[in-house]
Amino acid sequence: MIQANLFTTAYIEQKEVNWSGINALFIENEEGNYEVELTINSSKFLCVCSLVEDTISSFEILAVKGITQLTTKLIKLLKETVLHLSYQMN
Repeated sequence: MIQANLFTTAYIEQKEVNWSGINALFIENEEGNYEVELTINSSKFLCVCSLVEDTISSFEILAVKGITQLTTKLIKLLKETVLHLSYQMN
């Protein structure tokens, strides 16, 4: 079975941010559109977000490894974490 890559191959820019045991790899596809691989302890999340003027205009979680249930509170926390880590990226 052939599995397609989750990330696109035409990367414009990659930046890695490490903060308090949290690792995030930001891959910019288009201006302000990022694929984010977020690792917190042993849990991994693959997210897509659009950053506009230091805010997230859209946020999607595409894949999760290590957590069996996503709650609304966890999704909001992940969104805030990605936003905070995006400030560290610059």
